[in-house]
Amino acid sequence: MHRLKLELTGRMPQFGEDQYYMETYLREGIQAILKAFDTDPLHGFVVHGCTIDTENETISSGYIYLNGELIKVEAQGSPPTANYVCCFIKSEVAGPNRIFGDGSSKSVRLSQYGVPVWYASQPNNSVLISDTLMNRISAGLINEGWKTFTLQSGYTHATPTLKYRKNKIN
Repeated sequence: MHRLKLELTGRMPQFGEDQYYMETYLREGIQAILKAFDTDPLHGFVVHGCTIDTENETISSGYIYLNGELIKVEAQGSPPTANYVCCFIKSEVAGPNRIFGDGSSKSVRLSQYGVPVWYASQPNNSVLISDTLMNRISAGLINEGWKTFTLQSGYTHATPTLKYRKNKIN
């Protein structure tokens, strides 16, 4: 069973696996929440940041969600002013090669990050700068209008009339 080891004898020791469990469950929880808003597998969305500062002509750092992964975007400079859309794509950089005991040489670390790119139209496997998590949440929370409740025969409405609507917040 996965749980934190808390031994209440004096100070509270913290074990390495405690950190592992906390990080794992936090990451899994965040991934589950973000996956709920991932409606298009070819196009992700901006989770936080990634805004254009027209005064300084930069794009701020932030996070995007693309292909089931939360990816960090570093701040960039010089966004173009032409009629292009800003998208983010995933870029990967292999780490240094290490020689293993069997004599093979392999890359031991792969870092990934989001990179802003400019296209005439949005390509697949990209994130539009205007497609944000907050926009997706707001779009899903629009409630239906009020409807008059239909009563069985023999019953009539009192004042005020009985009405209902579906609330999108589940």
